[in-house]
Amino acid sequence: MFFKRQTPESSFNWKTLSTSSFDQMRDQGRSFVVFKHSIRCYTSSWVKKEFEKLHAESEKDLFLVSVIEERPLSNHISTQTGVRHESPQILIFENGECIAHDSHSHILDITF
Repeated sequence: MFFKRQTPESSFNWKTLSTSSFDQMRDQGRSFVVFKHSIRCYTSSWVKKEFEKLHAESEKDLFLVSVIEERPLSNHISTQTGVRHESPQILIFENGECIAHDSHSHILDITF
């Protein structure tokens, strides 16, 4: 018999994002970080967990986008930035512009 492995929910202080709030923050020239995550991908889950450890004390606005449940938002971000979608993926915004992005385990090498 197979059992679905239960994983504890993260206590990390992720903020939620919508298409309109994403557009508004870019228009206002805000600085923020978007982490695209897939619950179906082991690599994405592992990188997210490690990212949370590394940035537990971050003062940046960190937004989590679930690429499965929030596919239209994920696609919108890709279209607006010109950055091809990958998962997991991180996008760093400064003054409303995407200044850096990376995917998979390379996410853990990015500093901001």
